Amino acid sequence: MKNTNGKIYKTKKIIAKITLYLILSIMAAVFVFPFFAMFSKSLMTTTEYWSPKLHLWSDNAQWSNYTKVFEVAGNDEYGVSYMLIYLWNTLKIVVLATVGLLFSASICAYGFCKIIFPGRDLMFSIVLATTMIPSAVMLIPLYSLYTRFGWIDTSYPMWAGMWFGGGAINIFLVKQYMSTLPKELNESAAIDGAGLFRQYFQVILPNCKPILAVISIGAILGPWNDVQTPLMYLESQSNYTLALGIAYMRTGADVEMPILLAACTLMTILPIVAFVFNQKFFVESVVTSGVKG
Repeated sequence: MKNTNGKIYKTKKIIAKITLYLILSIMAAVFVFPFFAMFSKSLMTTTEYWSPKLHLWSDNAQWSNYTKVFEVAGNDEYGVSYMLIYLWNTLKIVVLATVGLLFSASICAYGFCKIIFPGRDLMFSIVLATTMIPSAVMLIPLYSLYTRFGWIDTSYPMWAGMWFGGGAINIFLVKQYMSTLPKELNESAAIDGAGLFRQYFQVILPNCKPILAVISIGAILGPWNDVQTPLMYLESQSNYTLALGIAYMRTGADVEMPILLAACTLMTILPIVAFVFNQKFFVESVVTSGVKG
């Protein structure tokens, strides 16, 4: 009787696993399909793309569409493809924004979490309250401020703000994660003669790698995908970001759709790589930050 019950239990467990994997596979296919469709259409000819007949894959893959992306974008006065210029501008902004966000958000969270001072909770509440301010409300004040600074047609508006806190949500996430770290870490460091900044750099930061990896995804994807901010502040084509440059190719030049989709496919590589390398930290930090707060 026990053997029969054990076999039934094992059978049910196997069926449950198969059902779960089947559901997950279907969901994965649904989420991956748009990227697959974009990639497959980027390899089509213009005739295949506009054909009313459904084509999941090109009969004659046009891999040359990916080289044509750099040709149709045009060249600057030195003969350098604007696509490479867009890529360089975007990578520069992404690096500066990411470094600024990681430093400023973590040090603000460290102050709110590990340092006791009068009005700390009130100040943190005010920081959280800023999340209710619509971003559209800040467009004109920021534009006026950056105009006074002489930052129009420069990359500064795209990354400078990240060095001043990096956003209330990021500060909140890092603070919640820091609150899960034992107080004994700081106490033992203080006994050894470490000051507040030494504790921050040598004790707290090394233990906050998972949450810093998570917010770095947002720091990368924000400037990488942003079209509105570059559209507001950038005027010279040589200063365009990748997102704005591709949008300019769509509206300012007669570019075939498969070539445009090839450019969009190339643009998705960095976000995919960033997520693949950080997905382990993403799950770990979200679970941990919700445990204690």
